[in-house]
This record gives sequence, C-alpha cells and structure tokens, in this order.
Amino acid sequence: MTPIDGKLRYRAVDIESQQDLEDLTELRRLCGWCAGLVPSWFDSIRKGDLLYYFFYAPEDTMLSRPLGSGGLDLNLGTDGTDCSDKATATSCMVGLFIRKEYAGRGWGKQMANFFIKLAFEDYAQQTLTCINDTDNEVTMRMFSQLGFVEFRREPKHHWESAPERKRVPIGSHRRLTAKEYFARKNR
Repeated sequence: MTPIDGKLRYRAVDIESQQDLEDLTELRRLCGWCAGLVPSWFDSIRKGDLLYYFFYAPEDTMLSRPLGSGGLDLNLGTDGTDCSDKATATSCMVGLFIRKEYAGRGWGKQMANFFIKLAFEDYAQQTLTCINDTDNEVTMRMFSQLGFVEFRREPKHHWESAPERKRVPIGSHRRLTAKEYFARKNR
C-alpha cells in the first residue's frame, strides 16, 4: 500500500488473486465498460503489456474496498499504434474509474497524475494517450487541464459493443508528450 502525496492509497492488481479479479470485474461493471474483458487483462498484465492498479480512500488502511481503478496500457494496441506501442514508447491510460460515492473529491485527477508520472518518469514513455467519453464533461475538462490535446474522435469504441450501456459514446482520443509534460512540470 502506497499513498499518493499522502492522500489516495494504491496497489497493483494481483493477477493471482481471485478477489482482485472479482473486485476489478465489479468496478468495470459499475462503470459500464469492459467487465467481460477483465480475465484477458490479467493475461496482458502477466505478459507485461498492461499495468493495473486499485486505489483506496486514505482512511481505508486495510485496503478492503477499492474506490476506483485504472491502468497503463504499454502495448495492447487496442487502437493501432497511435494508442499504445512499445516500439514508439507510446502508452495509454485506460479504465480510469471512481465509484460514484467517491466522485467530486479530486481523486480522479490524483489518479490521472499518478499514471502520467508513471508513464513519463518510471517507464520513459514519449507519448501518453487516453480515450474518454465526450459525454463526460468532467473528465474532458480534467484531461485538458492536465495538458492532453485531442487528436481524433471516433463514433464508437471499436473494441467492445458494451451491451450494458444504453449507447456507445463518442471517444475523444487525446495525447500528452513527454516534452510537454516535463515543460509543464518545470514551470
């Protein structure tokens, strides 16, 4: 268990843990995306193509119930090489989700900053991408504030039809480069 700036706590998903499989599946079901893909994500974690983390409220010292989760896709290529590709040091922030009862406390931004730092400072990525639902104005604004710039929109997410959702939203593909990140950090 490691705190982020003394606030949120986080830990990597344990691919050998049935409880972690169940917890991540529940979080993905709650957000309405990709619950059925979680077992394949564990295979990708095992291969080193995906890093995935649970996040916990500061008061949850026993790490009993994750308030959210997210990952760093290093080479899944879910959207071709402009999303993530080890050869070009391009990764994608994926699956950022917070339970509704924890929303509005700034923790999504802390989680996003965690992945930004992880990508650029720990994994020496040249580009970090993300795809976000254009209906989610809060995250659209947050990613803009963090320096991400839209480079493409698509009418639907092509990797899953998401039968649990009423409709498939428009995806805003955004990117932040290492050069932009370090320039912002050093201001």
